[in-house]
Amino acid sequence: VAITCSCKMMESAGIPCRHIFHVMMLEQLARIPPTLILGRWAKSAKVSKVMKMIAAASHLDKEVSKTTKFGSLSAACTNLCLFATKNEQSYMIVLDEIQLLTLRFEQMNCVLQASMKLKDPVTVNSKGCSKSVKHDGAKNHKCSKCFQPGYTKRTCPLYPPKDM
Repeated sequence: VAITCSCKMMESAGIPCRHIFHVMMLEQLARIPPTLILGRWAKSAKVSKVMKMIAAASHLDKEVSKTTKFGSLSAACTNLCLFATKNEQSYMIVLDEIQLLTLRFEQMNCVLQASMKLKDPVTVNSKGCSKSVKHDGAKNHKCSKCFQPGYTKRTCPLYPPKDM
């Protein structure tokens, strides 16, 4: 069913106008025709876009690629869950398959982790003044009168304070 309007809102903005919805009500259409739904608004648009991003992201950072793969798998699993919850039999089949796949990938991941060795992290120099001398506890104060460490001129045993 092709519905057009003279206001051309569907052609210019890609959104059906109120005139189109009014005609749909008069015609007693229960669903919006697929010709009025652009591809970018469909659920499948995200999956195909993410797949294209994954193909293009092969040269990008591994973490970005990991995030896009996770998003793609999440969208696919959401669609699977929508169909699997329609009846009890499909629900049980999907649940069993998910458990089998999870077990399989856990075993594969354990094998991969066993073959990898942990390395020390890369040392990064922080900003600011470097700490060349480590202090044990408090700073070593010196008396400004006798220049001995361990006390100040207020607590100097050689120069007692004068009474006023």
